[in-house]
Amino acid sequence: MTSVGQTCGIEDYALIGDCRTAALVSRAGSIDWLCLPDFSSPAIFAGLLDPARGGSCSIQPQEAFAATRRYIGPTAVLETTLTTDSGVVRLLDLMPIGDGVRPMGPLREVLRVVECTQGTVDLEIRVDARPDYGQRSVRPRQRGRLGWIHAWRDEVIAVQADVTYRVDAETGLHVTVTATNKGSRPAPWGTGTHPYLTTGTPTIDECELQLPADRWLPVDDRLIPSGPAQDVTGTGYDLRTARKLAGIQLDHAFTGLRREPDGLAWVRLSGGGLTTAMWMDAANTWLQVFTSDPLEPERRRAAVAVEPMSCPPNAFVSGQDLVVLQPKESVTVRWGIRAES
Repeated sequence: MTSVGQTCGIEDYALIGDCRTAALVSRAGSIDWLCLPDFSSPAIFAGLLDPARGGSCSIQPQEAFAATRRYIGPTAVLETTLTTDSGVVRLLDLMPIGDGVRPMGPLREVLRVVECTQGTVDLEIRVDARPDYGQRSVRPRQRGRLGWIHAWRDEVIAVQADVTYRVDAETGLHVTVTATNKGSRPAPWGTGTHPYLTTGTPTIDECELQLPADRWLPVDDRLIPSGPAQDVTGTGYDLRTARKLAGIQLDHAFTGLRREPDGLAWVRLSGGGLTTAMWMDAANTWLQVFTSDPLEPERRRAAVAVEPMSCPPNAFVSGQDLVVLQPKESVTVRWGIRAES
């Protein structure tokens, strides 16, 4: 049996993680090691090294208990079962891996799910964050709907983004995005927009797409970049000369954009006797093309998304072409769409 506060040997720890950092969870239900936000960052829980001053996050019965645990299936979701004389508690520990869809989601998350599966169990829940390997102690603060927080340094980056849309009868849609760092520290920044192009045909299979891109970006099965951009020459990604989209499926980023003397790169979708043209300025060094194959039947291949971007997917991890705005610094990105006969 294990009692509250009992220390564990290294062999009693299990690992959970999100591929960018990891936590060590003891058999007694305590997270005694966690570096945030990355593996190389200072630990906020270091009870593994110093149980008294290192900090930890523990969920334990108040009475003696026996613990068993396992990983659920082929995952890094850790299930710990805590059994006491009065009942049984099931504890799930995991760190979600970002899907790239929720741009405003937390940078890192540790989820601890507690469920009493039998009887009643009185629990002691303790969060003792000690940043910088236990060198600092912080008090939790109540923040209304945000719950309780531990704040130990200024991690908030304030970037103001102003977007203007202007429609001209002859030159079409003009979009201007200006980002300004309103904070007091450097701010990483990138932008991407998700317009769909159509010429009014029932599907894009009847259309031709011309894409002035010399390189395409390979990705893995989760659409995360898996290597450097590759030459499109001799591949199915070479759309520098207009090609029919029938049979072509794309959800890829492109770069090496060929530009006209005015510095603009042009993408053209032609079909049904009409052409929809998109332009992007030199600040847009990438674009993503999505032929909308996975969408619901009524929207599948009804239009093609051509997305002007200042950096490639996953740039906040890779750092590639990411803009770093100094305090009070601004950057402006422009693109637009027009109809051509």
